[in-house]
Amino acid sequence: MEPLPLLRPEFPALLVPVAGRMAVAFVCGALVGSEREWKGKPAGLRTNILICLGAALFTMGSEFMAKFVAHAPQESTRIAAQIVSGVGFIGAGAILRSGRGVVGLTTAATIWLVAAIGVVVGMGYWLVGLITAVMTVVTLVALGRVEKRLMGPCDMRTVEVELGPDRPVTLARLEAILESAHWPTRVDKIEAHDGGTRVRFTYCARHPSHRGILWDLGQILE
Repeated sequence: MEPLPLLRPEFPALLVPVAGRMAVAFVCGALVGSEREWKGKPAGLRTNILICLGAALFTMGSEFMAKFVAHAPQESTRIAAQIVSGVGFIGAGAILRSGRGVVGLTTAATIWLVAAIGVVVGMGYWLVGLITAVMTVVTLVALGRVEKRLMGPCDMRTVEVELGPDRPVTLARLEAILESAHWPTRVDKIEAHDGGTRVRFTYCARHPSHRGILWDLGQILE
């Protein structure tokens, strides 16, 4: 069996287009990822760049296998189609239940769209990828502000939580959640009450994303 060459003869001719596509995929992933990173989302700058680069590389790999690899299996041209399934697992990890609703759907949708951008860039349609990336950022930034204006300002509600004397660990976790919350919350009072502790805090009850704190509190008070 002859050893495989370090470089295939087609490599020099493919170097420029491959590097160009990967560079565009990097830029597209960075455009979307920077917005996600700025908002403190779990799938931030690095994640979106890696997803876009990976999708572009898989797409180019399937294209080159079909063109240059002799007797390549027919399934090699279907690699790009499996990207959607693979990205679904990543997107599912960003979705969490929050009471009766869910949070992370926008992040999951962004991951799915960034993978699609990587696919079209890997196919050589770099302008389509760039336009889609810009449209994605505009949707996340501008339409997010429009959505907030349509829903109006935060509707703040006050809640009291009473903890028995046997729940000191829960109190520490409760204080940590309230202090580090990404939602508009305010701790009004923490006082002793009937041998236990009473905690009073204020949160926004209007915006679905702000009600996520109730889900976090429910987990430690069960």
